[in-house]
Parts: sequence; structure tokens; C-alpha cells
Amino acid sequence: STLLKAIYGLLDLNKGEIFWKEEQIFGPKHHLVPGFEKFKYVAQDFDLMPYTSVAENIAFGIPLDKINYDLVHEVAKDAQIFDLIDSWKDKYNTIVGENAIKLSGGQRQRISLAKAIYADKPVLILDEATNALDEKTENNILNNIKRLNKTIIMITHSSDNLKLCDHIIEINSNDTFLK
Repeated sequence: STLLKAIYGLLDLNKGEIFWKEEQIFGPKHHLVPGFEKFKYVAQDFDLMPYTSVAENIAFGIPLDKINYDLVHEVAKDAQIFDLIDSWKDKYNTIVGENAIKLSGGQRQRISLAKAIYADKPVLILDEATNALDEKTENNILNNIKRLNKTIIMITHSSDNLKLCDHIIEINSNDTFLK
């Protein structure tokens, strides 16, 4: 998590460098990985905007009158939250309160994942982004995301999630190696 946050520019580190294939990608002269606008980072702690609707949270940054509700519904299905939102009285107009207090951790995570899918970036960084979900829901969401043909960089402590990965890099306190 810390390494990807540094590469993505979410941490302001005062020393150190990161190299990829002998080229410096982070350090005193480099603060963001080149092409970072192609990335969508989904953290394990939820980034929902308070006092806005569920639809506005999913379509983050899009003016209310420009939100593509068909796409909002589609990504909500991919994130396994469509049926729940559809059962609410105000549906996608339900207001997310301060700290999304009315929503469970899993509901907040699924809305954050829908938001990431709506953003339609070619690279998704999932930093323990499904850790509040049950195994079945987590597997369904990860399979839906994989179907979208995006590059997925996943930080996880769950070995079950690794079966979806083409390459695994394990980082521990002793060394780094590619499996």
C-alpha cells in the first residue's frame, strides 16, 4: 500500500527513490508516475462525498445534469450494489450523510468500486478495496472488473484474490520477487 501510494503521489515522501527497469519513476525530481491520469485508485478507506446523492458519488465530478444514469446503473451492477440501491426509497437520489454513516462498510466499498468503474480508467489500483465484503460478493465484483479488460493492480492479503492475477509480486520485509 505504501509503495503504491508513493508512486501514485498520495504520499509526500522526503527521501528515497523508486526505479522501474533502471529508470527513476519516483524521487526528488519525480512525484507522480508518468501517465497517472490513466489510473484510478480505490482505497480500503472509503472516499464518498458527504451530503450528495449516491449517483453523484458514483459519477464523481460530473455535473448532476450530465450524469449518465444508464452507466451509473451498469457500474452499480458490476459492483454488486444495484439491487440494494434500487430497494431504497430514494434509490440513486439517496443522500450520503456525513462519513456515509448510514451505509455499512461493504456498501461504502461497493459504491467506491462503482465510482472507479464509472471513471473508466485503463488501470485500476485496488488497495484492499474489497476487504469489507463477503467472499462471494468480492469474487463476483473482481470477476466483473476483470471482464472489463482493464489492468488491475491489486494489493491484498487474501490469497484467494490472487487466482485472478496474471502476475504476482510479493513484497515482504526481506525481499521482493516475481512469481
